[in-house]
Order: sequence, then structure tokens, then C-alpha cells
Amino acid sequence: MRLATGHPATRALLLAGVLSALGALALLPTLILHWQVNQSDSTTDDTPPIWPLPEDETEARKAQLINTLLPAIQATNRDLLALREQAVAVHERFQAGKPDRGDLDWLHEQATRYRLESPDSLEALTDDWFATLLRRIDIIPASLALAQGAIESAWGTSRFAQEGNNYFGQWCFSPGCGMVPARRPAGAKYEVERFASVEEAVRRYMLNLNSHPRYRYMRVLREQARAQEKPLSGRVMAAGLNGYAEIGEVYISHIRSVIRHNDFDRFADF
Repeated sequence: MRLATGHPATRALLLAGVLSALGALALLPTLILHWQVNQSDSTTDDTPPIWPLPEDETEARKAQLINTLLPAIQATNRDLLALREQAVAVHERFQAGKPDRGDLDWLHEQATRYRLESPDSLEALTDDWFATLLRRIDIIPASLALAQGAIESAWGTSRFAQEGNNYFGQWCFSPGCGMVPARRPAGAKYEVERFASVEEAVRRYMLNLNSHPRYRYMRVLREQARAQEKPLSGRVMAAGLNGYAEIGEVYISHIRSVIRHNDFDRFADF
């Protein structure tokens, strides 16, 4: 999902590009955490003031973000694993020629949800079709979700996170569906989506990564790890997210730096 130019997370990511050019990308998480950007939805183009944060406030902010997002991330991943197990069971029943009543309707629902071509007959339910479905129904490593949540919400300080539970920069395109960025370009129609809860925001974020064509390579990397019986790695899967933000490869480096610097790999995925 592309971010509006005026979004605070975008300003942080532009800072990432400058630091990368200077060979100092590893310092990004510390630098960003120690500078607080004024998140007011100003209608002017003035650069907002910044001021240093005390170390204890920095650590408190990090802890608050983790405590806010991690339970929802782990719960959503558990739901995805249960759904994946159900898809495997349905596939096995079709392979045995003994599908349950309702299996086909369930597959139609998942095809719609995960942007797959809906099977129009039993013959369309090939092994390749099920492989594509399973490629899309799978977990997102907690390390990756936490890092993106930190980046996209400016560590939970953005107006969109605080007022709309939007920690991942998701956009919507129906009038009134969300919050209008103060610096949205003239003629643009997008809004920053508003969610009823953190849990809803996390579910939509994971569905986006699991279904949007832009993140196909991320899903391929995950599938390869599964085939090789390797643990899923947020740092590895980040390679498939260069389309999530306008700065591409720098964004991938930033995700990896945030994961490493904050030891996000220590958290269980579910």
C-alpha cells in the first residue's frame, strides 16, 4: 500500500533513504525513536517541529506498541493456521473423492476472500489450485508485522493509529471510509482507512499481504521456507515488500534494521 507524501511514516522513510546513502542505515531505529514528530493534522505545509525524547519515554513507547499489536498479531496468526489446516483437510477429501457437504461453498468463500479464480466445477479444483490457496492462507511472522506497524505508525504516534487504529498505512477509496490526510495531493481520492479495533486492523493488514498481487514474491518466499521446513523469517520475507512503500529497496532495509535493532525475532508468531 502506497503512503501519502505527508504521512509521518513516509517522512521517516525518506529519512531512511538519506541515512542509507550515508551508510548509516543501522542507526535508523535509534534515531527515529529518539525524535518525536508533531502528529497534528495541520492544514499548512510547514515542517512540523521535532524534539528529542528521553530514553525512558523511548522505551515506554516501544513497549506500548508491542503490547498493543503483538496479542492481535498472534491471535490472527492462530486463526490463519486453523484456516490453513481446514484447507488442507478439504483438499485431502477432494483427493479421496469424498468431499463433505458445504466444502465447495467454503472454497468459493476463500477464493473470493483471497482473490483467487473461483472454481466453477469440481474439475477446476486441481492440486495447483489448492497449492495457490495454501500459498495465500498462512501466517505473517510477528517480527515482520511489528516492524511494519512501527514504521507505518511512527511507533504508534501517528494520528491515523491513535484515532483510527490504522497502524499499517492501509488506504481505502470510498468517500468517508477513513481519515483524509492533511497533505493529500489535489485530485486524489484515497483516505487512510479507519478500523473499529486493533484486531480488525491486523486482520486486514495480513489479508492484504496474503492476497494482493503486489506481494506475490513475499508469499513465494514463505512457501519456499515451508517446503524446506525452515522457520518463517520476517527478515527474509521482507524482500517481497518493496511495493509496500514508495521508496522500495530502502523500505526493505529499514524493515530488517528495525527487526534486528529491536530483537523482534524473539517474539512467538502465534
